[in-house]
Amino acid sequence: MNQSFTMNQGAETVTTKSLRQRKHERFVVKAPAILRLPQTPGATYLITVIEASKTGLRISSPVTLPAGTQVEVRVLGSTVLGTAKYARGVENEFYIGIEADTVDPPIEGAQGEEFDLTLLFLTVGAPRRT
Repeated sequence: MNQSFTMNQGAETVTTKSLRQRKHERFVVKAPAILRLPQTPGATYLITVIEASKTGLRISSPVTLPAGTQVEVRVLGSTVLGTAKYARGVENEFYIGIEADTVDPPIEGAQGEEFDLTLLFLTVGAPRRT
């Protein structure tokens, strides 16, 4: 299956305050994915992963989720299990921040028990930096 996406480093304006709140650098990506809510049978949505960091994703979703919702994101052959941290309405969609707990299969290049979600996107194609 031919999947395409783009990846940029630092494509959005970052304030000093937002940098202090972030644990890891973010990369702008555009990758099609599937969102599933394990606690809600049949809750499956087509989404786009729009940002990735070492331990989290930001997705564009047709539905909003309350903070604390357990999620499963299937992207680029991997399944990311995590927790929704926030949701913001943007026009006719929602941006949802997800903190990852596990990735299956493990990401190639990760050290020991740690994982780095940015490696998931780098293994498919070269990042496009701005």
